Amino acid sequence: MKFLLLILFLLAPAFGFSQKDFAKYYNSGQSSEEKGLRAKAVSYYLKAENTAKKSYEKNRVWKALADNYKALSDYNRAADYYSKLLTVYNGENRKKVILNLSDLWILTGQYQKVVDNLENMQDSPDENVRIINLSSAYARLGKFNEAVSFLDSVLSVKNNPHYKTALQNKGYILWAQNSFHAADSVLKIAVNLFDSA
Repeated sequence: MKFLLLILFLLAPAFGFSQKDFAKYYNSGQSSEEKGLRAKAVSYYLKAENTAKKSYEKNRVWKALADNYKALSDYNRAADYYSKLLTVYNGENRKKVILNLSDLWILTGQYQKVVDNLENMQDSPDENVRIINLSSAYARLGKFNEAVSFLDSVLSVKNNPHYKTALQNKGYILWAQNSFHAADSVLKIAVNLFDSA
């Protein structure tokens, strides 16, 4: 019995130390991220991932790794970590992850995945992002009318925070359709709005 208590006593600090390691690495990752040192943040977050014991710790570090890899343009690794989050998140959090993944799918040419995941998404946590990403995917699939239709729904609200981006995207789609005069007109308005911001 004394031997068993001695083993438990010796192991207790190791478990506590691991927990302290997670906090130390995770906090160092956050500090590096706040300073704009994304690569350094990733190195700390990877150490935090290795020491994470609880599911909420893993979720936090997976989200941080996904966001930082995305900022570093390492889209495949970012997608891997967002996909891990899909295995644990439900409801609105899951939809947020899918919206983040849709950005990556557009950047990596997986346009049909964007359509398949966003087209019928109900109660999107950011409807404007859903519409703009869906429009981008449709445009890249050559479905220009559908793409413009989605953008027009964003453009129908003048004070929409995504108005300028939607206008710019519409100009590019018109250009791709060889409607150069209309594209030029729309893009000039978009440039003026971006310059005045």
